[in-house]
Amino acid sequence: MISQEESERLLYEDVSPRDKPRYTLAQAARYLKIAPATLHSWVRGRQYPRAGGAGRSEPLIRAADRLSFSNLIEAHVLRALRINKATVRESGRIAARQLLAAHLRRVEWDGAGLPVRLFPASPADARLGEVSKIIVIDPRLSFGKPVVASRGIRTSAIAGRIHAGESLEAVAQDYRLQPYEVEAAILYEREAA
Repeated sequence: MISQEESERLLYEDVSPRDKPRYTLAQAARYLKIAPATLHSWVRGRQYPRAGGAGRSEPLIRAADRLSFSNLIEAHVLRALRINKATVRESGRIAARQLLAAHLRRVEWDGAGLPVRLFPASPADARLGEVSKIIVIDPRLSFGKPVVASRGIRTSAIAGRIHAGESLEAVAQDYRLQPYEVEAAILYEREAA
């Protein structure tokens, strides 16, 4: 039996799974529920008008053609930091700190303080009143695609079967999932579309 470390070395060579470029801008925006144009400006920079000509903002996220899991985490945190002036005026810095803290609770960190898992925003969060840990993005599982945390089944596979007409109960039974996990996967995929 091959160890996880050996498997990662064979798959990713000397690059950590968290730093392997794997997400297009469109995929990352979809997974994080960020407007593609916003993510594009964070990764590629953008021009803006100013007196006497155009200015240019530098990229906030350094990435090649594809984004890594680490870049996904950067975008997730930037999303939390993107607070409009009205929000700050109305609720002050306390609300801003709470918002950032809530986003950071969606990230699981290893002993060295590096991100290892992201629990993206989910409709289940509103129902549960907390960060749902049903759907996860983990660079070591399913090549970093969103999966149901308990079994590692891709959310897109579950949604595809439901879209093809299978019942929620049949899909849950086939994958040995709880019905609420199937529902969470379907809702995540619908929201991310």
